Amino acid sequence: MIGLARHAFAAAIIALLALAAMAPGVRAGFHVCGDPTNDGIVNSLDALYVLQVDAGLVHLPPPAFSSTDVNADGAVNTLDALLILQHTAGLIATLDCA
Repeated sequence: MIGLARHAFAAAIIALLALAAMAPGVRAGFHVCGDPTNDGIVNSLDALYVLQVDAGLVHLPPPAFSSTDVNADGAVNTLDALLILQHTAGLIATLDCA
């Protein structure tokens, strides 16, 4: 049952990545909520970066933590990536960084 839920979650992430790839990025400024890459655009690359942070593949510098924890729960994880993708695809209007 847990394996099935993980596959469904992964499928949802992939679908949102596809939607986000078609949507233009949201223009942003310096250390904007949802922009851990700090390139001024909130897009699917930011979600990918969050997934890499959660998997331990890349290190998140401390200044970027507050702009990456988009649901303000004190953790940077796959839920933050999902919310960034939903925002990029226009499914949610704003992100709630701490």
